[in-house]
Order: sequence, then structure tokens, then C-alpha cells
Amino acid sequence: MSSALATVQALYAAFGAGNIPAILERLDDAVQWETWEANSARAADVPWLRAGTGRQGAAA
Repeated sequence: MSSALATVQALYAAFGAGNIPAILERLDDAVQWETWEANSARAADVPWLRAGTGRQGAAA
């Protein structure tokens, strides 16, 4: 099995189990979450879709 396939399968399994820490630990330390311009969720200040940087920013 390819490394990419194993990663995606592990992420889906963690998501299905509600295992957020397992998802976060697979993210890069410098992940950019919801950062594109004209992001309608960010403009509406949706709390669970705010921009963030790093694992902690993605978890916020």
C-alpha cells in the first residue's frame, strides 16, 4: 500500500472515530487552515471555520 493511501485511510478512520488528536498529529506543523481570500465562512465569522496556522490553529 502506498504511503499516501495509508495516510488518507488513517485520516478517514480517525475522522470516523471522532479521534481529532490523531488527525491533528498527521498535519504539518505549518499547516494553513482556511486562509484563502474571499473565504465566505471567515467573512461571516463562523467560529469553527476561522483561519489558523499550525496544529493548534487548525484545532481552534
